[in-house]
Amino acid sequence: MKCPTCGTQIKPANWICGNCQHDYWRMIYRLGHEQLPALHSLSLKQARIGKRTHTPSNGYAPLPLDQHSLDLIDASSQWLAETAGKINTAYANLRWDKAWKRILASRHTVLNMPTIEDDYRQLQRIVRRNNQALTPAEDMILIGTCPHCNRQLQAPPDALTASCTCGGEWPVPAIKAARDRKLWELQITGTPSDVANELKRYGLQASRNLISQWLRRGKLHATPTNIKNQYVFNLGELAAHLTVTDKMVY
Repeated sequence: MKCPTCGTQIKPANWICGNCQHDYWRMIYRLGHEQLPALHSLSLKQARIGKRTHTPSNGYAPLPLDQHSLDLIDASSQWLAETAGKINTAYANLRWDKAWKRILASRHTVLNMPTIEDDYRQLQRIVRRNNQALTPAEDMILIGTCPHCNRQLQAPPDALTASCTCGGEWPVPAIKAARDRKLWELQITGTPSDVANELKRYGLQASRNLISQWLRRGKLHATPTNIKNQYVFNLGELAAHLTVTDKMVY
């Protein structure tokens, strides 16, 4: 019998494997201990994510609450209430923090629920969306465009899926593959340092020295300009070289 969430072999008495149980419990703890308190602070605008920037006034008073954070809190709280309600129906109407504590006190029951596969997947989506909202903007990377609405998709560097404001959720590897194909259509004029900074926006790491080295060795079909040390680079070619470099064994 295989684990429905990861495909590894499991004991007949278990619904999911031990590793997924551990991951599930870690997500439950993180949801109540870290994410929901942080989202509540964001929703009340008592905290902010990332560097402070100046936004010119448009003549309207800012909203007193952050709606996106409130939506995430609602989804998280609903999951906790439903899960606690499966332990005891009397827990279904508890506030999120009390429901969370009831869940933590019922580890054996929670890990042996017949619905654990669906509960695990729902919680995984919730935690990922919360993590995306709680990641500073300067740490997010541009991974590509949403297949549904063509908006730019951003995600934390270690994300496996990316959520769009249209409601879609997409696997990061597939979005990145589509992005890399589109990069062949993009060119940038600048120095190796300029190009390294541009690649960083797409989550691609290449130092100025590495790009300069590729230029000296003739590995790039970059066109020199009339300005010293400036070239016209093709971003797709650079991404392809980085992919090859990542696969090399040293």
